[in-house]
Amino acid sequence: MSHATYNAMWREAQLQLRQLMARDQRLQRRQRETDKRGSLGWVLRLYADYIRITRTLDECHDQIVQPQKRLLIRRLLDGCIGRLLELKHELYTELDKSNFHYIDDLLIERRLTHEDLEIPAPRYYRWENELELQRRREFIDRVQAKMAEEAARGSTAEAASGAAEAVAVEAAGVEEPAAGAGTRARRMRELLAEQHEVAVQEPAEVRALREATTLIQTHERARQNRIQSFNRRRWMQQRYQQPTAKKDRPDPDALDRAAVTLQRHVRGHQARKRVRKYREREDTLIGMLMPRAVDYSYRARVEEVRALRRALRRDLQAAYEAAVAREHEWVDRELSPDIFDDLGDEMREWIRSWWYDVLKLPKYPPERERKLVGALLGLPKRTPKGMFPDVDPTLPGIPPRKLGGSNLVTAEFWCTSTEFKQVAELLARNKKGKGKGQGKPKLTREEKREQRQKRREAKRAEKQRHLAEKLTGFQLEESAVMPALAVAEREYRVDWEFVRPDDENPSEDPYTDLIRVDEVHAKQFELRQVIDDLMRVELEKLKDAVWREKHKRRKGRRKRRKGKRKKKKRGKRKRRGKKKKKDPTADKTPDELLEALVRAGVVRNSREARMEDFFGEPAYANFELRERCGDPLPALGDIRQAVREFCVLPLGSARAHELAPLVKSVLLAGPAQCGKSLLADVVCTETGALRMDLTPEAVAAARARYPGKKEWKLFLHTVNKVARLLAPTVIVMDDAHRNYYKRVPKPERALKPKKFARTLKKIVKGIKRPDRVLVLGTSNAPWLARGRKLVKAYQRHVFVPPLDYGSRALLWHQLIMQHKAVARDFEVTSGVSLSASDAHFL
Repeated sequence: MSHATYNAMWREAQLQLRQLMARDQRLQRRQRETDKRGSLGWVLRLYADYIRITRTLDECHDQIVQPQKRLLIRRLLDGCIGRLLELKHELYTELDKSNFHYIDDLLIERRLTHEDLEIPAPRYYRWENELELQRRREFIDRVQAKMAEEAARGSTAEAASGAAEAVAVEAAGVEEPAAGAGTRARRMRELLAEQHEVAVQEPAEVRALREATTLIQTHERARQNRIQSFNRRRWMQQRYQQPTAKKDRPDPDALDRAAVTLQRHVRGHQARKRVRKYREREDTLIGMLMPRAVDYSYRARVEEVRALRRALRRDLQAAYEAAVAREHEWVDRELSPDIFDDLGDEMREWIRSWWYDVLKLPKYPPERERKLVGALLGLPKRTPKGMFPDVDPTLPGIPPRKLGGSNLVTAEFWCTSTEFKQVAELLARNKKGKGKGQGKPKLTREEKREQRQKRREAKRAEKQRHLAEKLTGFQLEESAVMPALAVAEREYRVDWEFVRPDDENPSEDPYTDLIRVDEVHAKQFELRQVIDDLMRVELEKLKDAVWREKHKRRKGRRKRRKGKRKKKKRGKRKRRGKKKKKDPTADKTPDELLEALVRAGVVRNSREARMEDFFGEPAYANFELRERCGDPLPALGDIRQAVREFCVLPLGSARAHELAPLVKSVLLAGPAQCGKSLLADVVCTETGALRMDLTPEAVAAARARYPGKKEWKLFLHTVNKVARLLAPTVIVMDDAHRNYYKRVPKPERALKPKKFARTLKKIVKGIKRPDRVLVLGTSNAPWLARGRKLVKAYQRHVFVPPLDYGSRALLWHQLIMQHKAVARDFEVTSGVSLSASDAHFL
């Protein structure tokens, strides 16, 4: 498709997203509803709409070639994924309380299919770091090949040492006992060896005569057998093909009747065959049967066009990066001095306005970055709450990131001199109204204890009230994703919607004006740090000058007063932060750490697998079954959707992972051979994640490699560090129930599987929001573990059922119909019934 097609698709998706965001914000402002069933309906509609927009934005992000459009679409796509996962969290914890949601009524209402609401993994998850992933896979393969070579070299050395020992034993004259002496095979070998020795020792003339005699005998026997075979075949022909008596000869009328019968059957067969072909063509035309041969050449053409657009996208991305480098150099050369002067004049004017309005020099905003929360900063400590309205943190041009220093003043998150003056006058009036000596009375220890107890009880009552409200009704929580989505949507309206028509840039070249604006903003943020340091020095000098002006006659008091200030400051104890732990692997590169884990058997390349390999359809009858009889078993298509929502979508994108609710661990439980290991490989493949195996066998091998306590701590530190450095990372726990055994089986007692349970708990607890790390456990016998501990160890639990009848029938049909010679109406019922007795028959 053309550039115009995808641009129109983007515009349509943007319009739908704007309407959806407005509806979403209205629903967030609604009061708590007591009807949870009604709330479930409109939350599911929001959920379905975000899925459809996510699919469209993913298609646009993959095929639009203009780099600056793709940057904005990427932010919108990450925001939609984050909001989608927030709604999934609301459904899982508050409303549906299930991993699976059935919305057949919505599908019928909007005339959609289940495939329209299936969430695909965004394509950029895999392609964004394709070169890095390929390099990592090759590195792991090289390390494993080196380990195999070292092992082979070691085995060769052992074999050589064994041969040397055997030679030494033979030289010493020691006879080794013959293995299998007296057996039939040994006697045959001895006999053949004797015959060979006799044949070697006889003269050449005798040996030639014996070989000639044997050759003549062989040919004579073959000739006699051929003659006997020929005579026997001729006798059989005479006996059965030529009747010897008149009664054995067929009647001519019977021959005619036989010929007519044969013709009737042949022609009937041909007619029935034509009718079957006609019916097959008719059923194939209306979609009742699968065609024998499908022309998929159009798919190859579509993929070819997509590949061409991706190649053009890479070329335009290179041109965009070159334009960014040129603009950065130009801004640095031409505008940096002017920006520096303008920022300095701006901050000096701000200090001057404070001096004239408040008659006091302001407190300069701190250098430490802080998140934008919407409240004014810089006000006195006792400022009444709600005196000033909160500032919108999504103002145009202000990115929702951490700010500090003069950025707070420019973004209007720091109070002005007028606002500070209003608060100061209000506090002065309140203090004056209280009068002297009318402060708070001193409380005794018992009274302080009573007040603390009252505060605890009030807090407990508030918590109980909030819990009761949750149980009795539902209210949509305020979204943490919506501010970022609002900024991106506003940027689309300001910079793209009506400002840049498609016909003005048919070749989709980068827009230089947008690049320049971004570079100027980046240069301002860069220079503000220098300006902040300079302004702090100037402000300190101004304070010294003001102090000298007020104390002209007492010049010697300044040092003493300064000393007193220091003493007062010393009296206040500063709260110390946590002492940073030393990194024992600070001198090692990530490749060295990764090689150590590969040698320990913890890291290996995952098998290439796609979500399409986990074949199955969603449950079409579960909507009605849930209405009648509770929570029915899911189908394989529902499992695929749940794994995408819990594992793939949050893990693939750093921005979506920050915005979405944090999922640290997932447990896949189900019978053996039902696809749990395949799903683990799918998660690693679709997110491009590093796979770590911490099964009891791998942990036991690592303990043997790191036997001491310090060495074991170093190993765990390496695991945690590599998991965060090479994120995303999936820590796979096959047979997760083994870490929580009720009773360890005798063959596994040497592995000590329960010993790692406490370490696993620490690993899961240490996963924070910036860490794209997921602990993925699989279990086929969870009843062998202590149930409560196993459930607590994993946040989400997904049951993977065996193949149901519908999935088996579909799979049988899909596998058999790949062969063209099979009839299109072939019944697979018998095969499905046979495979029903064995869950992993297929």
